[in-house]
Amino acid sequence: MENRLIFVVKSVRNSLLAKYIREDGYEVLPLVECDNGPVNGVEWILFRKKGIDLKRKYNRNLTGIRGTLVIFDPLMKRRDIEWLKARNPEARIIFMYWNPVERSSVSVDELRPLGIDIRTYSKKQCEIYGIGYSSFFYCESMYRKALSEKPEIAYDVIFAGKDKGRLKRIRDYIDRNALRDINWYFYVTADHIWERFRSREYRRQISYSKLMTLENRAKAILECVPSDRADITMRVIDALVLRKKLITNAAEVRDCEWYDPENVFIAGQDDPDRLKDFLESGYREPEEALWSGYRIGNWIERNIGG
Repeated sequence: MENRLIFVVKSVRNSLLAKYIREDGYEVLPLVECDNGPVNGVEWILFRKKGIDLKRKYNRNLTGIRGTLVIFDPLMKRRDIEWLKARNPEARIIFMYWNPVERSSVSVDELRPLGIDIRTYSKKQCEIYGIGYSSFFYCESMYRKALSEKPEIAYDVIFAGKDKGRLKRIRDYIDRNALRDINWYFYVTADHIWERFRSREYRRQISYSKLMTLENRAKAILECVPSDRADITMRVIDALVLRKKLITNAAEVRDCEWYDPENVFIAGQDDPDRLKDFLESGYREPEEALWSGYRIGNWIERNIGG
């Protein structure tokens, strides 16, 4: 059998990332064979709270692979990785934490004895857990619709995403530095779907393409990361691809090749009095070669090899 590269997710239908990877021309297979619809509420509760997986009929197409299997962490359990390893003894297996390690359904301690390549997008978590690093990547299909649009700018700064305590931190920063004359737009969703009505400020979840449309209408995209996990996130990639300015509290971006103080404002380090001027000044487009390594094809060459 030919040397293949396969991205593996628990369920293709429940993975937006899988959809875009496929649209960019790469092979994605679900771990479970009965990938016939979204996980319902009962299954979700049983899996997350009790570790009971109702979809354990594994995909027979994921056997005898010669090549590389890149596994994404959402909903994966150790037994799933054990099954893949046993049935693909000649395959190189890379397990990617696409979420913070502590929020995953499988721990590093569970995976380490399996002798697979374990990675995360977070350099700080690499140090904490002693695992490998691979950055986020993006698929061109994720941004195709947004890049074809030419929307009018409707607000200065947008933050769109789950709350995770960030809305309070952002508003504290705005109030502390008297920045209310800037046009901020918040599209904040609850951390979990069952918390949707805990706050009047929470909005319904939207598709990634609609999120891109919202971000496209702002001068700058705001990122707010926990102090223990200041890494390059998808919002940073959104800003680069959409040619938007970036406001972030992650000082580590200064070390990135594409960093330009004309385009990036570091909250907590840069002078808040100059934020308005920063937003009014033009965007200085960096050379694409400085950030195109995040594109999936280049990411594969850099992290996996041709």
